[in-house]
Amino acid sequence: MVPRRPDGQPGRLPLRGTERTGAPGPRRPHVQVSGSLTVAVVLVGPPGAGKTTAAAAVGRALGRAVMHCDEVRAETYRSYGYTRSRADRMFQEGGAGGLHRYEARFEARALARDVTRHAGSVLDTGGGVLHQYTEVDTLRVHRALATAEFTVLVLPFPGDPQRCADCLTDRVRARGADDPFTDEWLESGGTDLISTLVRAAHALLPQADLVLDTAHPVPARINTGPAPGLSLADRITTAVGGS
Repeated sequence: MVPRRPDGQPGRLPLRGTERTGAPGPRRPHVQVSGSLTVAVVLVGPPGAGKTTAAAAVGRALGRAVMHCDEVRAETYRSYGYTRSRADRMFQEGGAGGLHRYEARFEARALARDVTRHAGSVLDTGGGVLHQYTEVDTLRVHRALATAEFTVLVLPFPGDPQRCADCLTDRVRARGADDPFTDEWLESGGTDLISTLVRAAHALLPQADLVLDTAHPVPARINTGPAPGLSLADRITTAVGGS
């Protein structure tokens, strides 16, 4: 596949399994306070895409703190009215789709807040944030991503939704091999939900500043540090295995 930028022009060739398909577009203006950016670098993508590993690599390369949203989801969502008991009931009544319909709104609100609250950091978002059920929450997500210093879409096989969904389903199943809930989640509509999230991610291609093709594993560790002479896009690409 020939890499393409969001404007349809050829981009870079694949770099060690990490393909830069989106060259940076015109940068958005950002407010600065005391020389520091007031917004974060945001990584988005479906479950199993490799966001967490990529975010850790990017954080090390840029010398920034990394916030893994899934690790603080319960604490963060509670401030918006989320309860674990209701989440469990939504899953029992509606399977993976019902659970996501309940949780998606909290992901949207948390992202809208965290993109400025965790200024200068790297945000590893939840896998379900890109698909929302109301116009208000969809707008929240798109505004947050437009506000971000840099939006990175992490996706295996970008441009091929079916192959992408198959890859992610296999990854989620392998990742939860010792967790009975994973099979239950996949069999209760999780596979269909992954396909829905893949379509939502592909719809974001024109808005992303950078698209990382994670069809091949993203290196867990890197030997690069901050490189002020490189653009942010180049530094992020290098961080996850490019050169």
